[in-house]
Amino acid sequence: MLCSVVPINSGQFKPALQGRRVLVVEDEYLIAAELEEAIREAGGRVIGPVANPEDASKKIASEDVECATVDIKLGAAATFAVAAELKAHGIPFIFVTGYDQTIIPSEFSGVQRLVKPVMPDDLTRHLTELT
Repeated sequence: MLCSVVPINSGQFKPALQGRRVLVVEDEYLIAAELEEAIREAGGRVIGPVANPEDASKKIASEDVECATVDIKLGAAATFAVAAELKAHGIPFIFVTGYDQTIIPSEFSGVQRLVKPVMPDDLTRHLTELT
């Protein structure tokens, strides 16, 4: 897997998400593992993954979350509770989902949406833009 890098002043490169704390909200194990791997390879620190809104709320309250990836469907139904909480805390996030744009409420119209399966470089680029 290729790791996204960004140049630093000395001409050297550092991982794109170096030291960034990224909350991963995803209830499908394999997808969560892929997101986690991509974030770690880009130098980020993964918080979670968490698979439900309650655990996400606990992480938001107890960890220094800098940005997040949020699956729209957690369990049997679509939920935007985590997105609303992140927004209320001023934490930038992206949706990582199989749903199309039409399901997303207008209050989240400016939030980027990546369609599963996500390419690691796309994920790290979008998260880097958030931070």
